[in-house]
Amino acid sequence: MPSDLIVLPIDAAMAFGSGRHETTQLCLEALELYVKSGQTVFDVGCGSGILSLAALKLGAGRVVGADIDEAAISVARRHFPGPLFVGSADGFPAGGADIVICNITAKVNDHIAGDLRRITKQGGRILVSGFIANGAPARFQAERIFRLAEWQCWVCDPALVQMETPNRDENIHNKQWWL
Repeated sequence: MPSDLIVLPIDAAMAFGSGRHETTQLCLEALELYVKSGQTVFDVGCGSGILSLAALKLGAGRVVGADIDEAAISVARRHFPGPLFVGSADGFPAGGADIVICNITAKVNDHIAGDLRRITKQGGRILVSGFIANGAPARFQAERIFRLAEWQCWVCDPALVQMETPNRDENIHNKQWWL
C-alpha cells in the first residue's frame, strides 16, 4: 500500500457513509483537493463520520460534525474523535467554516442552502453532494463538478448560493427524505 494513503476504518452500521457509495467517494476526492492545513470544516449530515474523519486526517485544524439522526451520531462517535452534535446547519455559528460539506440530497441541500452559506467564511467553499446529474440542487452554482457514474459532488462559492428561503416543508429532515 502506498505510504501517502489515508486509511479510514469505518463500520457505518445504521448510518450512511461506509465509503462505498459514489457520493462519499466524490466527497473524499473533493476534500483531498480543498482541505488545507489548519482549516475549519463543518460536516452537515455527517452520518458515520467518514468525511469528518477524512478532513481531520487531511490536516484540518478543527472539524465539527452534525446529523439529525441520533443513531448516526452514535456511530460517528465510534470513528471520529472531534465534536459532534444532533442537529443541522442551523446549529453552526455564522462564518465559522472554511469548508462546509453536505452529502445529503439535492432537496435537503436546497432547503438549507441559506444556512450553508451563512456558516461558510467569505472565500470558503461549500461541497454539496448526494444527487445525480438530472436531480441537482437549484440554489447552488458549481465552480467544479466531481463525477462518478451518474453521481455528482459540487464545489461552490458561498457568495453565489441563492439566499431566498423556500417554503417550509416540515418533513425536509424526515428520515424518509425520499418521500
